[in-house]
Amino acid sequence: MVKITKKNKIIIAASVLFFICVLIVVLIGFTFLEKKHREEIERVILLRDGEEIEITKVDAVNSPFAKESTNSNLIYKITYQIEKKDFVAWYRGSNNLADIHAEAAGAYPEKWIFEEDAKIQKLLLEKSAILKIVETIRDRDTPFNNQSNTGKNYNFYKITYHKNGSEHIAWYREVIMEESTLTELHDEWIFE
Repeated sequence: MVKITKKNKIIIAASVLFFICVLIVVLIGFTFLEKKHREEIERVILLRDGEEIEITKVDAVNSPFAKESTNSNLIYKITYQIEKKDFVAWYRGSNNLADIHAEAAGAYPEKWIFEEDAKIQKLLLEKSAILKIVETIRDRDTPFNNQSNTGKNYNFYKITYHKNGSEHIAWYREVIMEESTLTELHDEWIFE
């Protein structure tokens, strides 16, 4: 029979207390991270003149990010309205507590997918095209990456659409912030 000494009791109690403290810190961290993601989701939906209805954290396998996600990403399904019409968006957040826009080790970068986009859909319908998917991307991943005034002044979108039975790609640069500069900022499309 093993005799439990006072020293062993102190070590066991300290270990249990340590693990409880670590668990509390992790739970607080994830709560804070989800709060930051929800604030970002609300910000982006408001920029699109939308009204958020529901934000649901989902498993990656139940999202468009099934093949582009790790345990270091959180995936959200967002239902929102624009002019009383429902839309769905997907957000892949990074688990970087210091900066949710920065890439976390072992994670895919932050990314948005808008299943339907009223502004883009309208333009594509004018071109007799059917929208498939809209993705927000960084300026360096677009044909606009060599132009001045990129990044902070624009949102960038990669649009996949169908026309005449085949799939096509378009790129859209949307002005999000007007600055008093010498150059005038404007929305721009590139169709491949």
